[in-house]
Amino acid sequence: ADAEIERVSKTWEKTGPPDLWFCYHPYYKSPDLLGRALTDRFGIPLITCEAALVKRRMKGPWAHWQVKVLDIVEKAATNICMTHEDAIGILQCVPPASIDRLPPFVDGKVFKTSSDRPHGEPIQIVSTAMMRTGAKFKSYEMLAEAFKRISKSHDWRLVLIGDGPTRKEVESLFDGFPADQVIFKGEQSGDQVAGLLSESDLYVWPGYEEAYGLAYLEAQAAGLSVIAQKTAGVPEVVIDGVTGILSPEGHLDAFSGSIETLINDDKKRETMSVAARHFALEERSLERAASRLDRIIKAAIERSLD
Repeated sequence: ADAEIERVSKTWEKTGPPDLWFCYHPYYKSPDLLGRALTDRFGIPLITCEAALVKRRMKGPWAHWQVKVLDIVEKAATNICMTHEDAIGILQCVPPASIDRLPPFVDGKVFKTSSDRPHGEPIQIVSTAMMRTGAKFKSYEMLAEAFKRISKSHDWRLVLIGDGPTRKEVESLFDGFPADQVIFKGEQSGDQVAGLLSESDLYVWPGYEEAYGLAYLEAQAAGLSVIAQKTAGVPEVVIDGVTGILSPEGHLDAFSGSIETLINDDKKRETMSVAARHFALEERSLERAASRLDRIIKAAIERSLD
């Protein structure tokens, strides 16, 4: 890092420095080792986006690196937070830190409207996630248990998009379901995911430990109402009762009950779907995010010049 600071400095001495240093997602496992030294040396503002600070990391083997993150967060002209939890974490560790909010967003234009989707039975439900240990596998476990509780009188089909090292274990969670009721699509391209979303009626994913989950915004852009848990950053991207239903974390009965509710109630599902598409394409659009980010950056540069 020291060598890179000197290399960049020599380049900037010839060309002139940039207007600012923008650091994306510094956290205790990935601190910015260049920004503070370069911005101090050349007198330019520093901005972070999605900086993550956790108070418990102030002690233990990661403390040294957390201090590196604290350093640039405190120095930053502003720290752009995409979730309420990120803002809380920063202010708990660095109370005087400057904060700006930029809600999670998506380029919804690649997701086609679902208005031409054939209605009726079976109801097609879709989920997309990596298949790996930890929070992802925990979500798959909850998903499987939830569908085991749903009445067999309902005609539904679950499409699972994703792959990973625990695929066999995930598939075993759904043993006992007919092969044409739980369909494993494996890894899909972006266009294929968009197509599968547009063919579906409902998006379901528990969302344990999701920072916020862009997949939820993608599903809503495709006109799908969402069922998830009210956990971590999920409420940042799903409006409970408007674009979907968020159940209490770990409450299996509430989660499976939410699925049954939207399977049974076509009108409610469609109303939420319309609201979901509007939310993703209008309130969380790429254009709106770009405009907001532009204002944040310009204001940060102006403050640094005062």
